[in-house]
Amino acid sequence: MTARPRRGFTLIELAATLVVLAIAAAEVFPRLWGGWIDQLRAKGAAARLASFLMLARDWAAIGRRDVVVVMDFDTREYWASDTSGAPIAAGGDLLAKTRLPSGVSFVSVEVSEGEAWDSGKATMRFRQDGFSSGLLVQVSGGKDATYTVKVDGLSGEVDTVKGQASWNE
Repeated sequence: MTARPRRGFTLIELAATLVVLAIAAAEVFPRLWGGWIDQLRAKGAAARLASFLMLARDWAAIGRRDVVVVMDFDTREYWASDTSGAPIAAGGDLLAKTRLPSGVSFVSVEVSEGEAWDSGKATMRFRQDGFSSGLLVQVSGGKDATYTVKVDGLSGEVDTVKGQASWNE
């Protein structure tokens, strides 16, 4: 009898190839996609902060009272309170203390005159008449993953911009 020529690969050869590819992918993936994941994390945090600020603005107008938003740079938290500092119990805890996601932090803040920036905490105010004190706050999830949340002082409009922004943009 003559032996037939062998065609294809054995199961062990295929398994070994898959293991080698999986190890290579585990090494390469974080280097290639790590910056992209940081971008998504920072973008999501900026969008959530912007939504929080819009809700605080709306709550001030609807409730006909000033709402103060506090951002704590040390704990990476932000929350809404009334002018006495008492937390606002509104919207099913939507204005309660919220922490930035892991790996995302506040980078810088600019508040308009009359607002506090003291011992790692910044405050801004939405007035019941629709005006606000204005705010520029940057959040970052790593290198090249910075977003700026802007609150217009006159209209109270909230906007999110990729990268750094100024009052004039």
